[in-house]
Amino acid sequence: MNVTGEVVFTEVADPAVSIVVVAWASSPFLFDCLGSIGAQHTRTPHEVVLVLNDPEREVADAVACRVRGATVVEARADLGFAGSVNVGVASTRAGLIVVVHDDVAVSPEWLDTLLGLAEAHPEADLIGSAVRAADGAPSVSEVGDAPDPGYVAGFPGGPGTPVVPGPTDVSDCAFLVRRAMWERLGGFDEIFYPFGFVMTDLCARVVGAGGQVRVETRATVRRHRSGRTNKRFKAFVVALNGELFAARQSRVLGAGADRARSTAGRAAPTSAASPPGTTVTPTPGDRHRGTTRARVLIIDDAVPDSSLGAGSPRMVHAIGDLTADGRLAVDVLPLVARSEADAARARALGAEVAAGDLEDLLVSSGRRYAAVIVSRPHNWTASIEKLRRLVPGVPVVYDDEALFHRRLERQIPFVIDAPTALRVERDATRLAAIEREIAREADCVVAISEDEAAFFRENSPTPRNVVVHPPLFAGVSPTPPQLGARRDVGFVAGWSAGADSPNADALDWFARRILPHVRARVPGTRLLVTGADPPLNVRRLVTPSIEFVGRVTSLADFYASVRVVVVPVRYGSGVKMKTVEAVHFGVPTVATTVGAEGIPFDEPDALVVADTPDGFAARLATLLVDDVAWECQRRRVLAQSSAWAARPLSSFWPSLVEGLVQAAR
Repeated sequence: MNVTGEVVFTEVADPAVSIVVVAWASSPFLFDCLGSIGAQHTRTPHEVVLVLNDPEREVADAVACRVRGATVVEARADLGFAGSVNVGVASTRAGLIVVVHDDVAVSPEWLDTLLGLAEAHPEADLIGSAVRAADGAPSVSEVGDAPDPGYVAGFPGGPGTPVVPGPTDVSDCAFLVRRAMWERLGGFDEIFYPFGFVMTDLCARVVGAGGQVRVETRATVRRHRSGRTNKRFKAFVVALNGELFAARQSRVLGAGADRARSTAGRAAPTSAASPPGTTVTPTPGDRHRGTTRARVLIIDDAVPDSSLGAGSPRMVHAIGDLTADGRLAVDVLPLVARSEADAARARALGAEVAAGDLEDLLVSSGRRYAAVIVSRPHNWTASIEKLRRLVPGVPVVYDDEALFHRRLERQIPFVIDAPTALRVERDATRLAAIEREIAREADCVVAISEDEAAFFRENSPTPRNVVVHPPLFAGVSPTPPQLGARRDVGFVAGWSAGADSPNADALDWFARRILPHVRARVPGTRLLVTGADPPLNVRRLVTPSIEFVGRVTSLADFYASVRVVVVPVRYGSGVKMKTVEAVHFGVPTVATTVGAEGIPFDEPDALVVADTPDGFAARLATLLVDDVAWECQRRRVLAQSSAWAARPLSSFWPSLVEGLVQAAR
């Protein structure tokens, strides 16, 4: 990868254009692409959204360290070209959308040239660029490339379509589309997975909807051939998707469809492609084409998001594990909170959002599930009766994000008024009864620590069905070690649990009892707090020394910017994911005993633990001012992170599901 320094984009409040850059795997020319976009000679306010589609770790780390001002969306599963663009567009704001491949370098006047044609021809819904090879020669399609989508769609001169001078080959590597048409058509059709005929299909649908397609020959881009895809596989995929495109569009395109079919047939290297009618047509969430995949339903409060906390990062990694090898598909049913961003967020994880309520999903959708995973006690009580009645025999797994009754029991000593203490005590008793019932009813319980597993085993008729899966993340790389770029103290939090949550108490205790001692030793110390929508009692803690940064796009960027992480939690249960994350990202961390609870540490002193305000402040101040102490602690943290990375963390969930399905037969 050609990486020479930072790439900085100007952040704007109201962009006129959104540029979506799609990067995949090793992405060898990504920084050339981003540099050319950053060098545009334009005054048009624009935003850049970078989609990292199943990136190699080196690429993700380089982007985290060197790209500033762009919105970065990292998909942990290969979404294919269409899925990646759809996810990227869902994060944009402008009425005009420009899509660019990561192996393209654009000319300095390229953006303004495209925009000029869009302004001069408001009837044009889709505008392509002129594509040349990296050496300046006209771009030549390789064996296996999709056919010229302009001609397949009936250009030029087809009935009701404009005759456009010059080439009409609308390449998917650099084009402009109007949001109104994009949303009307629902974006790219992800059935053309992982690539091939995606743009052909979009051109055809634009024309079918009464729109127009043009090419701006003066908007020049140069494209490398990265060689990331085997030519034989590429030809096979394009042939397969060509058959699908021809079958779907034959009535609309007539002779153009025949051309698509014959071109795809010539591209096929052998007769290995399935004959017409044998291709499996998956749903948009089925990324593993050509096979019927078993589906897993996850029931949780919301679509998982690493920035939310409260067990959500654990479920993010569970979905990644389930979908990693393509054998399983995942649907997520959020029972508490839904938002317009759910579909894009789920798609970025390699999953789908299940529409409607549970009963409609199980009865009317036609979906069949191999297993169901339920997280949190209230979701269990809301769904278990319907699951047993409507899908008898399907294994139901309870994911123990935390023992909720234990968390409340530990909260009682910190409650200062009697009515609240009484309410918390009643809630703890009620939740203890529910969690004992879960232990008796669940086909399997996945506990977050050995300590919590003991509770479920004590209350389960089949203790062997209680297993432990510690929240250690695969594929997380430590942030860079540069001390010069690190400032401030970080507190990673989610606020969905509200004003009485352990995070709210932790921040209040730190702000009032610890931070003043730290600032006395280290003047100017600031605490940066993550998490969207903190409750009112938490927002009141804002001072010049405490800044709420909200939901962060990249936790890796946040961890790379802070010098020390704190986990001042005084009560709770389970494992504090923020502590595990900080260690994985290689940041020295000061935590309470509760903040360190349940984490399987191999390295002595990998975590600095203190439970008194003075002790906590003293240890934090040392790491803030003493570079030698910081570097020594960093080495301990890295040793622990390496020890975790050596553990076999992946394939836990697929193996569990397959074992339960076998046992249920």
